[in-house]
Amino acid sequence: MGLSKYLAGESYGTTRAAGLYLHLSRNQGIDLSGIVLISSVLEFSTIRNKEGNDLSFALFLLSYAATAHHHKKMPTDNPPPTLLAEVEAFATGDYSQALAPDAILPESDRAAIAKKLAA
Repeated sequence: MGLSKYLAGESYGTTRAAGLYLHLSRNQGIDLSGIVLISSVLEFSTIRNKEGNDLSFALFLLSYAATAHHHKKMPTDNPPPTLLAEVEAFATGDYSQALAPDAILPESDRAAIAKKLAA
């Protein structure tokens, strides 16, 4: 029975660990037993809130909703699994579509999405 070998990376080290894992397996013939990514960010556009990158706004909605629910700031008594399913559907549906650069929404739709987002 061989020795198990794992590679770990934390925070920005997750990107480096993922690259090193590939390099070791493809170029050095080193087979690892696994890789542990702690506080992983492999696609940095998912965490950058800035003009022109709307992806992070939609992705953060679940965390914002869960935090608001925990602090009893939500206008609903839905249990967390139900609430988060609703938020995910909104974030990946109407909200993401409204954020799209080419989105042209009637003012009534824009107002409805803004109201739901604020809630």
